[in-house]
Amino acid sequence: MDTNSGEYKVVNVNEINPGPIRLDRLPEMLYNRAKVIYEITFEVQHTTFAEFETNFRRDINPESEIKIWERIATAYHTFVKDKGLSIEKKREVYSFVVTASLGMIKPDTIYKDTELLTIDEQRTLTKYFFAEI
Repeated sequence: MDTNSGEYKVVNVNEINPGPIRLDRLPEMLYNRAKVIYEITFEVQHTTFAEFETNFRRDINPESEIKIWERIATAYHTFVKDKGLSIEKKREVYSFVVTASLGMIKPDTIYKDTELLTIDEQRTLTKYFFAEI
């Protein structure tokens, strides 16, 4: 996000440099929570667990980041469980929830049909993501 204009800026993912690793390892409780998140979302992840966990070690406050990811995992799991969805649809669900976590989808968002998610499904996902945990 461009902090001067308040606008989002599209950046090539290859141009993003990860921050420094701040923790040699996560405290055991946070590590275990990260592992559960990864186990719930592993089939739609684009990283290994080692890479996923390392990203938390880069955060200034890994616990707050893990809380966000727990919300992502909960919304994702609640939506996909026992539905026999295709991997493509699961990826779309995951992408939608991650986008919501970045503040790009709000509870009052005007929804648009996507190829894989109906407006009602998007509303349901938004409800799951913004639900009180």
